[in-house]
Amino acid sequence: MPPRFDVYKAVSQQIREIFAEYTPMIEQLSLDEAYLDVTENLKGMKIATEIAVEIRAKIKDVTGLNASAGISYGARAALAGTQPPWQLDHLHRHPRSRRMGGP
Repeated sequence: MPPRFDVYKAVSQQIREIFAEYTPMIEQLSLDEAYLDVTENLKGMKIATEIAVEIRAKIKDVTGLNASAGISYGARAALAGTQPPWQLDHLHRHPRSRRMGGP
């Protein structure tokens, strides 16, 4: 089956529009990955996990796709929250300094 990049881009745009309803602080990494700073969000919501739940539900409703979300004070740690358990197990087996580029 040939790739349908036009569809992929269109859905990615729909998801970015959902993100923009919550914050203008969006760091787009690729067509299907972004970091959002929701510290001071447009909805006035106080709890990041509630924002993530709402965004994921809206993405599912609008696009029919499942989305993952990691929440943290920093982008790298938030990314770990979206990983499958076998990858998280790898993180726990290695010292923090090695994961962060140290010796």
